[in-house]
Formats: sequence, C-alpha cells, structure tokens
Amino acid sequence: MKKLYLLLLAFTLPLIVLAQTVSLETFEDETDGSTSFTDNGQVFNITSQVGSFDIYKTNEGFGWNGTAADNAFIDNSNATNPNQTVEFTIATSGQTPFTLKSMWLFLTKSNLVAGTGTVTITGVRSGATVFTAVGTSLSSVPSTTNNGFLKFDLSTYGGADNSNTAIDAFVISTTGDFEYLALDALSWGTVDIATPVTFNDFSSYQKSGHTYIQWSTGIETGIDYFEVERSIDGASFTRLGRENAQGDNSHYVINTVQPAKTASYRLKIIDKEGLSTYSKVITVSSIAESGYSIFPNPAIDYISVWSPKSIEGVIYDSRGRKVKDIRLDATNNQIDIKSLAAGLYFLKIEGQSSSFIKK
Repeated sequence: MKKLYLLLLAFTLPLIVLAQTVSLETFEDETDGSTSFTDNGQVFNITSQVGSFDIYKTNEGFGWNGTAADNAFIDNSNATNPNQTVEFTIATSGQTPFTLKSMWLFLTKSNLVAGTGTVTITGVRSGATVFTAVGTSLSSVPSTTNNGFLKFDLSTYGGADNSNTAIDAFVISTTGDFEYLALDALSWGTVDIATPVTFNDFSSYQKSGHTYIQWSTGIETGIDYFEVERSIDGASFTRLGRENAQGDNSHYVINTVQPAKTASYRLKIIDKEGLSTYSKVITVSSIAESGYSIFPNPAIDYISVWSPKSIEGVIYDSRGRKVKDIRLDATNNQIDIKSLAAGLYFLKIEGQSSSFIKK
C-alpha cells in the first residue's frame, strides 16, 4: 500500500511569451513523394501509422490552397491497403514548438466515393498529449465546394480553442468511411521561447477530505493566468479551476474533492499573447487510504502532519530505530525535526507507516 501522500516537484519550465508569426503551407514547392516538407525555414516530417502518406503533386488541380484549386498536397494515394481508416503524424524536426491554426482536408472512401466518419486531431508536446479534438460525424464535401475540401479550424474544432497551444507534433486519425485523406493549406504559427518561468514548488497536500494543489513561482514574465487540470485515467484531463497570475514569487492554491484514490494533476499556463503550455504532471494518492498526510516532503526543519483525530505516533529511522515520539491533535500538526540527521524516516501511526525525507 502506498504511504506517500505528497509529491513535491521543483522545476524550471520554458514559457511561450513572444508573439507568433503565422505561416501557410500549400506544398506547391515541395518534392513529389517526399515524407518531409519545409515551410518558413522549419522542417516537418510525415510519419504514417495507418496508410502511406507523402507529398503528392499533379497538374490537374486536385488540391485546395484555401481560396482556389492547386496542384500539391499530402495524401495516402500510394497506400498498399487502401480499404482502412487512416492515421499519420506531422512533427517538427528537433521537436520545435509551434501552434496549429487550421488545415483543409479531403475525406472520402478509398475509391473516392463520398462517405461519413469522424476525424480526430491530437496535439503532442515532448511525447505527451496536450489536446484531443474530435468533431461530430462528418460527410464528404461535394467536389463543387472548395474542390471537395473541408476546413478544420483548431480555434473551434472539437469544441475548444487549441489554436494557441504549443505542440511539436499532431496526429490525424479517422473512423467510418474515411479511408482516403488529403491535407492542404496547413496554417501554423511559429513560437518563440523567451525567459523561462521558474516554479519553486508544485505539490499537493490533503486536509479534511480535500486535496489541495499548490504551486509557487519564481519568475512570471508575461503570464496571464494558470489553469489546474485533473486526470483520473492518466490520459484525458479536465479543467478544475483558474488563478490569475500575481507576478514573480507568488503562491497559489486550489482545493478539490478527489473522486478517485489516485489522480494526476498538471498546470496549463497561458501567457498574455494567448499562447499556452503545460507543467509536468504530479500523481496524488488519496488521503482516504490512511487518513494522515505529511508536508513538505522532503523537509528541512519541520513537517506538518494532518490527522483526522488525536493520537500518538512514532518516528523511526531507515534502520527501524525509534527516534521520536509525537502527539497529534485532530488538526494540522507541526513537528520539529531539526534534531534529526538527514535521511529517510517513517512516521508510524496505528500500525501504518508514511515515509518522509529529512534534508
């Protein structure tokens, strides 16, 4: 059984704070059959998970540049098994961050007959999913309308604005009849990395059945506000609350009732340009397992121990030797540990042990 109820994390996180430059890639200058393309000096790589996607060039005007027909786009016309839904990834070389604005997609069955299905666009940063946009069931667009292409605007698609979220890759996958897919007129924004935002602390503690998420900042250059997000399955996150930025060296805390024994939390950080990025993720085990929590962990001079009732406890060192008797009240208790040597210790209460580190 887990006995550690507090995870303490200190890190330095780059925050996007400078304005974007939006670029439009229509693939007209790219090489036929290539699995990479370059726009505004940035190299993008195409990787196929299901299907075979690369640059396709023709002189027959099958593409769409957003306003008129053109002759180049990405598609899976070379697929060896065309009778299947598709999935492919477009990623920047070197994991350079960018924002995804919009794109135009041509969606049909493999024989170019109209069909229906869904399209999922997943934004990825450093290997982790930062957004998933799924629309309602779609139908193929008649060739008389925008040359058969449908615009996907990331500011609205999937019911959320993901157009200012920094990513380094995005994945497109389909369901239903959409076995052939062409992508053209890709609009994206460059992202400049400025002064890092430093977090002195990002942690949790629990009291009276509530989980408290807290963080302390060093530098807050250009930040507008923070959002706290929670995941129960470790994959999909939902918004819990928002805190406006207060400036350098500030402390923030929100509380929530955790609906499961284990949950993951992260911060979404939005700057004054509307760009956003994410903190690392912390995993919190519910206090309901034992009823006691220790904060901070690691600690230097004191530990705070929240107890649901008045009770006695004992601190043991890593060799199992008793080093301190304590008395807890039904509240948050401050325990002096200045006399303890640096190392690993165990607080034992009613036969249950919770570990902490003295620095």
